[in-house]
Amino acid sequence: MKLDFIPLGGGREIGANSYLLKWGKYQIILDCGLNPMKSGYEKIPLLQYIDPNKPIDMIFISHSHNDHLGSLPVIVDTLEVNEIITVEGNRDVMNIMLQDSAKILTKYDQKGRGFYLNYFEEDKIFTIINGGLIKETPFLEWRNLNEEIKYMLFPNGHVIGSSGIILKDIDGNTVVYTGDYALNGARIPEDFYFPKDIYPDILITESTYGDSKGLKIEERKQAELKLVNLINETLKNNGKVLLPAFALGKSQELLVLLLINYDKFVTHPYIRLVGMGKKLIKLIDKNTYYKYIPYINVEKFMRCIDWKPAYDKIPENSIIIATSGMMIPFTPSYLFLEKLLEEKNNLIAFTGYLAKGSFGYELLHTQKDEEISYYITVKHYKDSYEEHARKTLRKKAKVVQFRLSSHSPLEEVLDFIEKVNPKNVVIVHAPEDSAYNTRTFLKNRLFQGIIHTPANGERLTLSDRGILYSSMKRINYIITTGTSLLSNFKNKFPEEEVTKSKLLAYMLDEKPSELCAEINTLIEAVREQKKLSNPLLEFHLLNSDTEDGIFAGELLAEYIKLKFAIPQKRIHTKTIKGLSYSYDVFQKEGIYNFINSVAQLLEEGNKKSIIISTGGFKAETAFTTLLGLLYGRKVYYIHQKFGGVIEIPAIPIEFGTDDLKKNYELLMEIVNESNFEKAKKMKESNLPKSMYSFIYKDKILKRYVLSPIGRVVIRFYRYKSSIVDIGHPVSISSKSKNTIWGREVKSIYDVPDVKVVRILNRIVKYAGKNLEKIVFDKFKKKDRGREVYFEFQSNWGNKAIRYKIKLPYGTQEVVFFTAPHYGEKFVEDIGIKIYP
Repeated sequence: MKLDFIPLGGGREIGANSYLLKWGKYQIILDCGLNPMKSGYEKIPLLQYIDPNKPIDMIFISHSHNDHLGSLPVIVDTLEVNEIITVEGNRDVMNIMLQDSAKILTKYDQKGRGFYLNYFEEDKIFTIINGGLIKETPFLEWRNLNEEIKYMLFPNGHVIGSSGIILKDIDGNTVVYTGDYALNGARIPEDFYFPKDIYPDILITESTYGDSKGLKIEERKQAELKLVNLINETLKNNGKVLLPAFALGKSQELLVLLLINYDKFVTHPYIRLVGMGKKLIKLIDKNTYYKYIPYINVEKFMRCIDWKPAYDKIPENSIIIATSGMMIPFTPSYLFLEKLLEEKNNLIAFTGYLAKGSFGYELLHTQKDEEISYYITVKHYKDSYEEHARKTLRKKAKVVQFRLSSHSPLEEVLDFIEKVNPKNVVIVHAPEDSAYNTRTFLKNRLFQGIIHTPANGERLTLSDRGILYSSMKRINYIITTGTSLLSNFKNKFPEEEVTKSKLLAYMLDEKPSELCAEINTLIEAVREQKKLSNPLLEFHLLNSDTEDGIFAGELLAEYIKLKFAIPQKRIHTKTIKGLSYSYDVFQKEGIYNFINSVAQLLEEGNKKSIIISTGGFKAETAFTTLLGLLYGRKVYYIHQKFGGVIEIPAIPIEFGTDDLKKNYELLMEIVNESNFEKAKKMKESNLPKSMYSFIYKDKILKRYVLSPIGRVVIRFYRYKSSIVDIGHPVSISSKSKNTIWGREVKSIYDVPDVKVVRILNRIVKYAGKNLEKIVFDKFKKKDRGREVYFEFQSNWGNKAIRYKIKLPYGTQEVVFFTAPHYGEKFVEDIGIKIYP
């Protein structure tokens, strides 16, 4: 069965983790999270890659952290979902997490408030939880998704209600999705267990700590002991302790840790739980706790749960476990800060992951006695709307981080991958550096499988040989199809019945000039039939959502297959939902879906992809031309009476995004704002008039939405912001067999270490056309560096300059070949030592 994998979120990031499997005729989603670092519509995964014309056959929820569960209400509300699968016991956890997340998001994230009010209504969440969509499944039992695919859940040791997922089709292709997992160290969830008889073709694994941080089990025990001792020392000095913690997993783990070590706290402190973690505690059988703390009495245990917090009055001798773990503004852990941070005896200890850009990360890296911005609530309104004012706090308390993570460290991830020995590894749920670092370490261990670190929206396809390959290598011919085939035939044979077989025979017999405009354009644009035989070339026919449009699209696909001897699997037809004769549907739905479909194919294909924009509605030609210019792809157009093709070239004009970059957040805030009058004031007072065309007022929703042109530009802006700019192309080759990245590195795109990519990118830009090629030479494992940098070694004449790349796992020699007599200037321009 044909299998495509597309990260909708979580590709080279820890964000709105969600992964789409297009498996035969089925659509399967693995998790659907929200990005904790963004607001409103920006928080959701890239749902535009899901085919709206088909149902989502199954959504698997690996666990209920918000970055894996949070966008479920959006997906259920906007798309057709047949079933949601999760492990037994997780439905109640999902309910608590979704209900509380909705309240917190609506109350505290004003930029995205309109979005939350639209999708996170209480009755909508109630329907998801209790409406029959969710099916709870026990561990380690095969169940049928349908007649062609079966699945099994396995315990992955992350948090309560978490699981990994195994999927297998009738052809024997096996996909394993680990979810977030911990091979060792967790106390509350089921221990990690992976079935011995599973041999993955594709392993989709997280690598949160692929930057090589994270603790082994022995190190974790030492870290726990250090934390307990530091808490004890703080309490003895009359200090108070705040432990910011994720509601699910970390809160329960910390409670057990503190109760196990309770007799070490000489002050007999009160342990107090605040936030969603308190609700989740009640879902766990108390015997689970008593297994670790048999001597603790029920009264002391319940005292942890029943305390009602007063953020301005913190009792003495207190250890507070409060959500959120990254101290997101206005969550309980954040609200305690004002009364804790400015007293030196207090302790704030983070024990989980801190994303760069989060308030917790900023606080941890603020120097002692320096000030940090803090926001307080100054106004309350009846509709729960709040305004916030900025103040500063001086960091005097001790702020530390202990890595007591519920994620496996890098060594354990690498060991697990090697143990199950998949043909293909896909690394997700990892910051860019961590993803590339994991890939590099795997290669360093001489792992023989194919390794991918896909970006969001990058399609990986399983080949007939069982190898995953990236869509970035494909050449996409995007053809907008009209219905001139039918009208031409009817004009010529007015008495004839129109059937597919008659039309096909007519097309195959006639000259190209007497067929339809789409075929004429294709033939004229390609000119040489041998180009069409390229196995990386794929045809994508986009037809309207009309009976004639669908008929014509299928007919053109069959013609291309027979006329040019193209295999069926390289020809794809797609009906663009809403691209019809209804003005309202066309304007609000059809153009949006059309733009997404064309842009997706442009983003997936390489630079040789083209657009044949002859058929279909005239608006399609306008938008494909704009997309071609933005993405730097050629657009071809022909009229039936023209003798030749009009080529709109990939004009080398840089699309200016400066205004958009400056005003992007404001634009999204206007779109997210449900109060139209307030949004209008924001638009008229701050948004440049040149950007007014990006939005318009929707009469039904009664708020601003993105216009078709706004969708084009915004989508392109997001795409451009995510790609690596490598300047002019420079070839890379390998001189030595023991090069760290093998001989497959042919360009900067292929280098798996993102820090090395950054340095090479800068070198290419500085040197310009004076740099002719790059050659990787020997790799030495013993000569390691603590950080990544390039260091000058020697000149060979004045044309070849040798540097060494220092890496945590060894040293790679690299030679830059330059234009004659540029060698010395190259070293002056680039520097003796270069850091990312």
